Amino acid sequence: MDDDALRFALRDAADDGSARTGRREVCSALTTGFERLGDTLRVCGHIVGPQRVDGTSPFGNGDDRIVALGYLSRTAGALAGLPKIMSTRGAESAL
Repeated sequence: MDDDALRFALRDAADDGSARTGRREVCSALTTGFERLGDTLRVCGHIVGPQRVDGTSPFGNGDDRIVALGYLSRTAGALAGLPKIMSTRGAESAL
């Protein structure tokens, strides 16, 4: 596929209302999923793990790695939701 054909296909998809609705739903589902996963990982990382008992966690967590993954997942959720937020503020090209 040449550059012009790809550019045309992308513009066509951007103008398709049903595709835009689908992308909005995917963004919403990803945001919710990543946020829930992040919350669960953070709670589990605070409670479960050997680092608090061993005294190796500088933050007093059960497992700092699990907590870090939780924060990373929450960040992924926030990034996944940006196109939806931008589209509600007038940047329809975000979706």
